[in-house]
Amino acid sequence: MTFRDRAVILRTHPIGEADRVLTLVTIAHGQVRAVAKGVRRTTSSFGARLEALNVIDFQAHRGRSLDTLTQVETIAPLGIALAASYDHYTAASVMAETALRLTADDPDTSGHYRLLYGALAALRRRVADPRLVLASYLLRALGCSGWAPALASCAGCGRGDALDFFSFSAGGSLCAGCARLGATRVGDAVTGLLADAASGRWEHVRSAEETTVSRAAQLASAYTQFQLEQRLKSVPVWERGA
Repeated sequence: MTFRDRAVILRTHPIGEADRVLTLVTIAHGQVRAVAKGVRRTTSSFGARLEALNVIDFQAHRGRSLDTLTQVETIAPLGIALAASYDHYTAASVMAETALRLTADDPDTSGHYRLLYGALAALRRRVADPRLVLASYLLRALGCSGWAPALASCAGCGRGDALDFFSFSAGGSLCAGCARLGATRVGDAVTGLLADAASGRWEHVRSAEETTVSRAAQLASAYTQFQLEQRLKSVPVWERGA
């Protein structure tokens, strides 16, 4: 059976002498693993299109363990554009690995595809500090999978101000009255910045202080890994620049 779809390339790795295996998050077919035959040869007509983080329109043939790509068109060569900046590329790499984990067993990945495409494009357009674009993506991606943290109101009582604490186990921001063992005092500037980033209010986040930006980005990363119950391999590389 042959099918056609659009996808963001999450990961690639070589196989054999000239082939490459791609992991894709698609609009209509979930997470797809497909082999692109001969693309590592210098004579390949579309090898350069199949780099991680690129957005493609593709046709593939269903296989037992791996599908086989038969046609590829580039929609947005975001991987090449983002590779020019270490900070932007490492943030994008964390996004891709997060999407890889979140969509592994999800048959409906259309929301994740659109969210990741939009976040990578926002990085390319330099809409805000790449750490905050990453934080925004992580929080929204968790929401797509049903793990959205409480940011605009207290996860305990619903209070909408003085959210100085954050608790992974409680699921987000907390006021002083609801803070308990395991809650960390982060300050309402951090929780407020995360709320603005998650809502895409870039005009608010651009004026944030450096220490607040750094703390908010690290908190979003740590919360994501808590929910995934695993360490993301791309995070230590990103943290060196963050």
